[in-house]
Amino acid sequence: RKLSYLGFLAFQKKNNHFPVELSTVIQESESDIFEKYFDSYMMKESTIQNKLLVFENNRDNIISNIENKFYFKFKGNKIHNTWMGDESPKVIFGRSKKTQFGVKIEVNENTEKTCFAAGIFIKEGVNVYYFSLDSERRINLERRSKEESIAEKIINSKNAELKIDYSDKTCKFYYKNNSEYILLCEREFEYEEIEFGIGCKTYYYPHPLSITIEPVN
Repeated sequence: RKLSYLGFLAFQKKNNHFPVELSTVIQESESDIFEKYFDSYMMKESTIQNKLLVFENNRDNIISNIENKFYFKFKGNKIHNTWMGDESPKVIFGRSKKTQFGVKIEVNENTEKTCFAAGIFIKEGVNVYYFSLDSERRINLERRSKEESIAEKIINSKNAELKIDYSDKTCKFYYKNNSEYILLCEREFEYEEIEFGIGCKTYYYPHPLSITIEPVN
């Protein structure tokens, strides 16, 4: 369900998504508020443990969900990259100083060989990391605008299962091989708290693409 605009404002302020003070924004009209902020964020109640999730950069309705499966469907009319800015559609699951979070990724349609990165994103300070299945050819960890590949594993697959384990400013990145999780790498962070969730970005050229991401324990 959609929230009232005051509820939306309070949630965004609490989670540090606003670039201005809440008191300043409330003085604007309701229509101005929706125009400025609902094009990038849409809030709804998820059936996943009754948590309130934020859909980011979903103005084109790329993301939909049925229970705990999230479907990313790109029409192919434009790219949604993160390298210079951050236009990739995401679902924010929360902020934490300690967490374990995993996903299953499945490519449903990619007939025109779209270049993409689908999986787990992490925001740490100004840094945005994507830990993903990259274009059906590798598992890759990257940092926006800084490092195209911190670590990678060539797999050539339409499916992947990934997991992060974060605590004490250190994040460990795992991928699943058969029934075993393999450590790809670990990364020291500057800040204690991270924001995390799922997302999918596209790059180079826009083409139709359909991907399912399912959070797992």
